[in-house]
Amino acid sequence: MNQLELEPQAASPTAGSAAQAFAWQLLGLLANVSALTALLIYFGWRRAETQAAQMGFDESLLGMSTQDYLLRSIGPALPLLLTVAGAGLVWLWADRRIAGSIARQRPGSRHWPWLVTVLGLALPAAVYLTARWWEETAFVAWPLSIGAAVLLAAYGEALRMRRAGEPAPVALKLFAGLAVGVFLFWSASNRAEVLGWQLADTYAQGVSSAVRVTVYAGERLYLQGPGVAEEELSAEHSAYRFRYTGLRLLDHIGERYFLVPDGWTPARGAVITLTENDSLRFEYSSND
Repeated sequence: MNQLELEPQAASPTAGSAAQAFAWQLLGLLANVSALTALLIYFGWRRAETQAAQMGFDESLLGMSTQDYLLRSIGPALPLLLTVAGAGLVWLWADRRIAGSIARQRPGSRHWPWLVTVLGLALPAAVYLTARWWEETAFVAWPLSIGAAVLLAAYGEALRMRRAGEPAPVALKLFAGLAVGVFLFWSASNRAEVLGWQLADTYAQGVSSAVRVTVYAGERLYLQGPGVAEEELSAEHSAYRFRYTGLRLLDHIGERYFLVPDGWTPARGAVITLTENDSLRFEYSSND
């Protein structure tokens, strides 16, 4: 009888390379999600810190969590992220055509490396020279323009090596990725500062339009400030003996309320912090 011998089959090289490629894509996705989350949290913190500093108190008093920073950043940071994503799509579209030009060795393909480098240098120069006509936007665009210049310079070097038939070194790709991250965080910081200034100025100029808050307390709170009034109530009709009016809502984070007097300004008045509990009651009324 013939004896059958079963030999283990070697793993398919194609399957192994596919699994490796999938693993790299998964790691890249996780890295991008982590970087985006960190960017949004930093954006939220920077905006709150700038707004608090403009209003005359320390941001740490707000006691905001990472979730607060994250949720309050998605909307304001979205235009910046869409701008970067749009620029990336344009780059992919252009790279496909540039790569095709180099692969076909067209006459003008040898100019691409220095053309993209010159374009990169022109971006920060254009932002700097025109900044006085769009100061706030230029303040945000300046780091992005520098990052684009570094990125285009690295891309120009990669194109030169592609024309020579050499692969781009890993160090060049890592440097380009690091540059994108650094300048994106810088631009996000500037954007958050601008929003923080705007929020503080808007609130300072329109305190009277903020939500009016009336506080009822079982014990005297000694709340003071320009426009704040204390009234002692009859204990026979209510468990709350004191009523405080002339307060406006600044923010509500967790179980804490941040209030300012009617006549508050960054140089006059204080931010009042009250923690929600059974001895306090809050009433809200529409803006004046």
